[in-house]
Order: sequence, then C-alpha cells, then structure tokens
Amino acid sequence: VGFGLLLSMPGSPCFFYGDEVGLRAPDNELARSPMPWDMAQWDHDWLATCRRWVHLRSGSPALAHGGFRWVEQSADALAFLRESAGERLLVRATRDRTEPLQVPLALPGAADVDRLIGDATARVADGIVTFAADGPDCTIWRLS
Repeated sequence: VGFGLLLSMPGSPCFFYGDEVGLRAPDNELARSPMPWDMAQWDHDWLATCRRWVHLRSGSPALAHGGFRWVEQSADALAFLRESAGERLLVRATRDRTEPLQVPLALPGAADVDRLIGDATARVADGIVTFAADGPDCTIWRLS
C-alpha cells in the first residue's frame, strides 16, 4: 500500500536501495550494508511488483505529472484522482477492510473503469461506480 501511494502521489518517488528486492535490516546501521548482488537473496515476487508499479508510473502522463484531487479520506482509506489532458485515474489505498467507495458517473470521465494495477474491484451500475477492497490494497483504475 505504501509503495503504491509512493508511486501514485505527486512528486518524485524515492526509495532506499535494496527496497525493490526486499532487502531488510534489523536496525539503521545494518541498513547501510552493501547491496546484496547475489540474486538468490532477492525477493523476486516483490521485485516484479515494484517493476509493474514503476512501469505504470513512467508510462502514465497522469501519474508522472498530472493534477491531483481528493475523492475520499477516511480512517482506513484514501482515494484521489490523478488527471492529465488525456488520462484520468482514480487511486484508492486502503489499510484495512473498508466500506465501498461510491462515485457517481456524473464525475467527468467516469463512464467506465479499467483496473490497471491492484486487487480491488469496481462495479458500474445505476449511474454509480462502486470501488471495493477487502483489505490492505492500493489499486488504480482508468476512468473513461
């Protein structure tokens, strides 16, 4: 969820070397250890996830340099729009099971939704888009 927010919020994302391969250290001093270049020590599933997020950000005008508008702020969820001239994305991050977010289709650009990354679902019915997540998750949908 944190990595998804880092890559979907405005600004330049920055993370410490080794984060992308799951490098862990028990304290700050050991975090200064050299990069383990032995790929057998890497978390390859996490690396693939990081690559998907970075690829999405670098290929998205809205994520790379688009505008930002809040849609939802609650105890366990945040949702915001990232918008550019040719792209509108809705990002929803949840830290726990939450109530679904309902957005009226009257929101410009919300005629249909296409999930780009993440596990949450979206359903369009009766002029409302319902975004639902069952637990910690960060998902991005393209609104079209």
